Amino acid sequence: MRTKGDRYTLPARLDLVAGRLAVHRDGFAFCVPDEQEEADVYVPAGGVRPAMHGDRVLVRVEPFQRRGRLEGRVVKVLERGTHRIVGVLRQGRTAAVLVPQEQRLTLPILVPRGAEGGARDGDMVVAELVRYPGLASEAEARVALVLGPADDPRVETEAVIHAHGLPLEFPPEVAAAARRMPAGPSAEQVARRLDLRALPIVTI
Repeated sequence: MRTKGDRYTLPARLDLVAGRLAVHRDGFAFCVPDEQEEADVYVPAGGVRPAMHGDRVLVRVEPFQRRGRLEGRVVKVLERGTHRIVGVLRQGRTAAVLVPQEQRLTLPILVPRGAEGGARDGDMVVAELVRYPGLASEAEARVALVLGPADDPRVETEAVIHAHGLPLEFPPEVAAAARRMPAGPSAEQVARRLDLRALPIVTI
């Protein structure tokens, strides 16, 4: 990495560790190093900013250890790991707040007036981050899609789909194959099978 004097050096020489940040819902985190042979670095809640869960970061390791483990603080975000967030919109006095479904996204996320996208208090939404958190500033997002009331079971299903980036539609070739399927079994197929369609059957 480049230092202040426009010199280049290895991060390890500056007691720096590059890795992926795994945040606990209580606010503290662990930096999982890119180099697998290195030990994870504990990051207290006060040392996480300006990073978020899933970011690739640079952590400065402290000269002391607690309970035999390395401890450090985030000094730089190398790569952002979160761009879209699924969560519940809560209206405040001056701005709305997004409460993420992902509990490891622990820092406040504000939704300014005019960026709610028509969402109401208590709606489940998909939001895009427009500003990431700083050392003294909060993250901001704008609503890209309103899924509906968070307590609606159908909305909960859609939220899971969006949170995990699952496809909402089948590929064209799959849809075409489905359209070619007959609506029911042929007479020949029925003759070879035990027909129980007249019986009331419950599946769970």
